[in-house]
Amino acid sequence: MTSANEISKALVDVRKSFRLLMDFQDIMLKTIYYIQDCSKYKGEEIRGAGNWYFYNLAYGKRSREDKDNSFFHDIRLSRKTVAGSFFPAWFFDYELGNTRISNRNTCFAIIQIADDGVFNTKKVIYEQNAPELSNTENFIDAENANSLLLFAFDVYRGNSPKFWLSQNGQQSTTESYDPCYELFYHILGKNLQKSALRGSKRFIYNNEEEHEINIVQPYSIERFTSKEDIDEVIRDFANLVKKEAKLEIFNAEFYSTKLPQ
Repeated sequence: MTSANEISKALVDVRKSFRLLMDFQDIMLKTIYYIQDCSKYKGEEIRGAGNWYFYNLAYGKRSREDKDNSFFHDIRLSRKTVAGSFFPAWFFDYELGNTRISNRNTCFAIIQIADDGVFNTKKVIYEQNAPELSNTENFIDAENANSLLLFAFDVYRGNSPKFWLSQNGQQSTTESYDPCYELFYHILGKNLQKSALRGSKRFIYNNEEEHEINIVQPYSIERFTSKEDIDEVIRDFANLVKKEAKLEIFNAEFYSTKLPQ
C-alpha cells in the first residue's frame, strides 16, 4: 500500500511538472508569435485549439473542422473522457491566419506536439481504440519520443481548406475513415496499423487540377532554441512552400542568401 509520505513526494513532483510546463508553454507562445511576425500573416488573430485530437478520439469526431471550440474552455466530462483532454498544450493547434496571397486562399498553422508517444506505441493498435491510445503505459519511453512543431500550409478554394488531415485529398463518409489518423499516424507513427507511409517525415498533397495544396513538415522543438535556429527553420519551410506552391509566405529576407540579423 502506498504511504501518505510517498503520495506527498509524488504530489511535489506533480506541482514541479506543472510549473515546468508553464515555463515551456511561455517559450512556445513567444516562438509562435515570432514566426507569425516573420510572415505575411503578421497581425492576424491566432486561433488556437488544444487537444482536439483527444476530443476526436473520445467523441468520434472525424476532422479538425469538427472540433467544438467551446469544449476547450469547458471540458464536458463523461466516462469517455481521456486524461489527455486535461492537457491542451500536449497537442495544440495554432492557426496563424487565413490570407489571400497572389489571389489564392492560403492558411498557415503550427501544431505543437509536446510528446509524440501517443503516435509511437509499444504495440500495434487501432486508431479507434481511444483507451489504448490514451494509456501512457503503451507509449514508447520518453527518452525515445519526440517533441515537435508541425508546420502546416494550405492553398484552397472555397471558404476553408478541404484537404487538411487527409492522406490523398479524398473526403470519405465511411465510419472507419479518420483523417487525424491519415495524417498523424502516417507522418509520426512507427508501430501502428495501416501505416502505409510509415517513416515519412513530410506530407505533401498537390491537386493541380483544383489548385489545392497541402504541406505538412515536422520540426523537432530542439531546433527552436535560439533566434538564429528559428530563422533557419523558417527559411527551410519558406523555401519548401515556394517550391511546392510557388508562393512566398514569409518576409523577403528569408528567401535571400543571408538570414536576417
